[in-house]
Amino acid sequence: MGNLVWRASRLEPVIELLLETNKLGEFMCVVSGTLISFMDTYNRDMPDIRSDESQFILSICGIVANIAAIPCGRQFIVSNTNGKELLDQIFKALPKIPCVSGDPLKRILLMVLYNISINQNGLVLLQEQRTLLDSLSRIIVCERTAELKVLALRLLESITFDIPNRLVLQSFKKHLPIQKLEGLKEVTDAEIRQYATSVLKNVSKAETELMEQAARPAGPYVPYEECMLAKGSECAKKKCPPTLKKD
Repeated sequence: MGNLVWRASRLEPVIELLLETNKLGEFMCVVSGTLISFMDTYNRDMPDIRSDESQFILSICGIVANIAAIPCGRQFIVSNTNGKELLDQIFKALPKIPCVSGDPLKRILLMVLYNISINQNGLVLLQEQRTLLDSLSRIIVCERTAELKVLALRLLESITFDIPNRLVLQSFKKHLPIQKLEGLKEVTDAEIRQYATSVLKNVSKAETELMEQAARPAGPYVPYEECMLAKGSECAKKKCPPTLKKD
């Protein structure tokens, strides 16, 4: 049943219908609770991908990924309390998912987060997550699966595309494996090479722009020497009324 709904959720009208039911918040709560229970039970070694447990968690997380793939869906997730709680659980789950046996789940969760990053509010939320940066860095450095590296790099490219301030920039520079990214610019895999290069360019561009912004004057230049003040004698001649005092 879960796989059937997962496949159906690839159709945008189905997602829109789910949004109209006003039950999507409850579904996010169910997914969040299920993810917590699943990780508590299988945090060291995931069950076989063909098992009922694996199929269920993959299907409901896959539905979330498809919901986040359309604008109204990802806006719902980042603005709904249960949706934001689910994202928080995803942040916590990513670093705990074991390699190899947990790769399918990790893949879907990275897709969820990438879709969320396209939303402006979602982007801000992801940029503030140091746990996420550490998880992505670990995937880039340690994972052997090229697909997971690409997904992590693509997400990094998205969240570094528009770095809003120096605080976020410093967090990126502190938590991202810059040297590893430099090395990935020379690998044979074209996608990995492309995304690694883009991430580094985004960080460098933000650093330059924020430095230039900090060097600019606080406000527009006002040529005060071109301004004139009325002379007191002229005011007296015109019998100007006394200025009222303000509280």
